[in-house]
Amino acid sequence: MTITGFVGKSNISFLITGAGAGALQASIARSANVAVGDIVFVPGPGMLPIGSITRIDDDPSSPSMTLRIMPALNLFSISWVVVRETGTTLFDAFLHASSTSSLP
Repeated sequence: MTITGFVGKSNISFLITGAGAGALQASIARSANVAVGDIVFVPGPGMLPIGSITRIDDDPSSPSMTLRIMPALNLFSISWVVVRETGTTLFDAFLHASSTSSLP
């Protein structure tokens, strides 16, 4: 499964995939201005933070670098969640997030 993510002050877009053991990864252009510790967001109401960059694998012979992302929480340790009504449909939230180019 992949999902679009955003990182950095200029909301650089990339695809996030599972890396096993609960970790995530993404490939991004070597020219991207990202650093270890940067927060990774996914589309949603207010841009949803899902984790942070823990490692950047940068191979000089490749046009891209690989971001290693640690999720903000372990989904397997959640015993319950609270769902609240925001008055916004998920579809509307995705449309808004994809048309917004800066963080709130």
